[in-house]
Amino acid sequence: MSYIVIADVKKLIGLTGEDIEWDAHLTKLATAVSDAIDYECGRSFVVKTEDETRYVDADGGTVLRIDDLRTLSSVALDTSLDSTFATALTENTDFYLKPFNKSPKLWLSLNPNGTYDRWPNQRRAVKIVGLWGYDSVIPDAVKVACEMIVARLYKRKDTAFATMIASSTFDGFEVHRGMDPDE
Repeated sequence: MSYIVIADVKKLIGLTGEDIEWDAHLTKLATAVSDAIDYECGRSFVVKTEDETRYVDADGGTVLRIDDLRTLSSVALDTSLDSTFATALTENTDFYLKPFNKSPKLWLSLNPNGTYDRWPNQRRAVKIVGLWGYDSVIPDAVKVACEMIVARLYKRKDTAFATMIASSTFDGFEVHRGMDPDE
């Protein structure tokens, strides 16, 4: 999934709406750049609109790290090791969603006054249902970064992909090697 609208990129690079010859290529670039942003950031910015069930491995500690969580619906434990998840936990009684006053939530911390003093030490021990993801909209910074990188990659077609520049009007030159000569 792409974080940007191709029409916005076309406007940025000077193409009009009628210039459809590059649309398929720009769409591929936008998807690849969106995936690269996710990889570099270690999280996805895809906007989810429906609850999803996830199962989490627990390590016997008091903190359970989770992926970005926007809204929590339920938490249950598999205390009998039969994948029934019959033990429901209550937010603010059994655990706290953290960090406080910030979204997304990144971990569940057991309430020291709650029923459990440790998460189970087992794989697939906790079932969490909720609305996962970073935010309800793609952050502007992510959109702008995606647009800039896609535009830069598109403009690369106009360069010679040279690794050396030389001229009689100056003394030296630079040699850039690697994937990206801009870096």
